[in-house]
Amino acid sequence: MIAVENQQTYNILMVYNTVLVFVGMFIVFRITAYIPFSSRPEQAFMRLQSRFFRSCEYLVSGFSATRSNQLSFWERRRRAFHLHETRTLPGKIQIRSGLIDARAFPGSSKEHIDTITTLVQVISMRIQLLPGSHTCPGTQSLIDELLVDGQAWRITLQEAFQNLSNYPPADEKAGFSTGLTEMTGYLEAGIENVLKRAESMQLDEMDRDYFYHLIGAYRGISDALLEYFGNIKLIDWEEWREARF
Repeated sequence: MIAVENQQTYNILMVYNTVLVFVGMFIVFRITAYIPFSSRPEQAFMRLQSRFFRSCEYLVSGFSATRSNQLSFWERRRRAFHLHETRTLPGKIQIRSGLIDARAFPGSSKEHIDTITTLVQVISMRIQLLPGSHTCPGTQSLIDELLVDGQAWRITLQEAFQNLSNYPPADEKAGFSTGLTEMTGYLEAGIENVLKRAESMQLDEMDRDYFYHLIGAYRGISDALLEYFGNIKLIDWEEWREARF
């Protein structure tokens, strides 16, 4: 009864444009889920500490008596990157810690935050002396002997750094402090044996200074980590992760 004269048209470009619009939206959503990060200083504080301890974990993972002295180009570049991270991140962490308003976090205190920042700087200085960042051929046999004695300590240290790279860190039931204390005791016994050998060896002044600095690094990392574990329990990290307006 009616005369329909309009012709139905189909344009494939409309479908393509619609698909591209949705693909573009999903790409933007995907990027915004990872790239933009919170500018809150406490969030930046935790994020930078996670990066620092991941670098420490990598450096300690290569800290072995059975390691190969010949590293590939990419391994050398990766080691250099993580050494750079451990050198520079403590200063960035200190800047962020000074911007944290402790009054907004009843479960934290400015003193504990400052103590944690200082301990990160101590760990950074000690980690620079680990084998791999420096070499002294005159003390290599002593270092290898000490590494064999301290393998359990190294593994415990690596697990502790891995735990600390996750914020908030695992609670005390993980036993990292207890295990580290026990392994440090075994390491001390190995240090005493190696020191007796070092006294009988003819070492020049540079090798002797490096070796004793290395012994101090072993002890310093253990002591700083134990103190760090003691202080992080005094801060309410979940409170830091809550949204604030």
